[in-house]
Amino acid sequence: MPVGLKRGVNIEGWLGRRDRPPEENPLHFEIDDAELVARLGFDHLRINVDHKHLWDEADQPIQRTFDKVDEMLETCSRLGLKAIFDLHRCPFFRERSGEVHFHEPETMPRFLKAWRRLSEHLRRWPNEMLVYEFFNEPTAKDPEDWNRLSDAVHVMLRELEPDRTFMLGSNAWGGPGSFPQLRPREDRNLILTFHFYLPFHLTHYRVGKHNGKYQGPVHYPGQTVTDEDLATMSEEQRELTLKDNGPYNPAHLREKMSPAIDVARKLDMPLYCGEWGCYDTVPRADRLRWHADMVAVLEKENIGWAGYAYRNHWGFVLDKEGKLDEEMVKVILS
Repeated sequence: MPVGLKRGVNIEGWLGRRDRPPEENPLHFEIDDAELVARLGFDHLRINVDHKHLWDEADQPIQRTFDKVDEMLETCSRLGLKAIFDLHRCPFFRERSGEVHFHEPETMPRFLKAWRRLSEHLRRWPNEMLVYEFFNEPTAKDPEDWNRLSDAVHVMLRELEPDRTFMLGSNAWGGPGSFPQLRPREDRNLILTFHFYLPFHLTHYRVGKHNGKYQGPVHYPGQTVTDEDLATMSEEQRELTLKDNGPYNPAHLREKMSPAIDVARKLDMPLYCGEWGCYDTVPRADRLRWHADMVAVLEKENIGWAGYAYRNHWGFVLDKEGKLDEEMVKVILS
């Protein structure tokens, strides 16, 4: 891998809401948190930053955010941690509103402008330490729209920074299944990335609009929802669950990752899993087993990874009470 990224953690949500002071953010991530990450044995952070944190409605820089990013990167440098700067959300893509604007004429110049400005600010950091991830979980209706946009930003950034390592994810929320539609450039400093949350009815148990309606048990390994419990679901829930109900085990996890693995091997490019995790509503033993199997599969396939996320209900390191989850850390770093 151009930049050795083996075991990392996401710090999504660390900047909080723009209209609230940092001390009110329950997902804060400070210098002592980075020190704990390094001490435990992780080697990098995936630093998630939204466009709205970087520039205000008048398109002016929000200095507080740039100062926080600088402080975090300085801390990573001091601790020997590598970092991924992940442009996590952009308002002009409208990716979570049901309206996707990847094809609109004004989208490309805005996307290029954002990355040009980011490069101007971030390029002082060593190439061997900092990676740029173009965008998190694109959702273009036509995958060629994402290929066109990502290629344009790739070309522009490569002219500005000839040796920087870039990271490119696939369309359709970054899942491995959409990798055959990805059109990456040949580039010795490019890493392909995917996200993995399967089986979804396990990892997002009792979370969200659809999963939150099901209160019956889930299982791992094996069939996520048993036939008996499927019978208690509404028709809509049952149809959603049956799309991907297992039985799940390490071999099945590997099979679901195979489209991404196959593309990366065909193109002779390194592969990385930028997000994977399981909500703490899942029974503890099943959750730990899923995490252990995920680590085993990823590392057997030489796929670097960043767990989602550092703290709270998805916590890889700190639980929802803010306490170190020693059992989880042992499972994922053993």
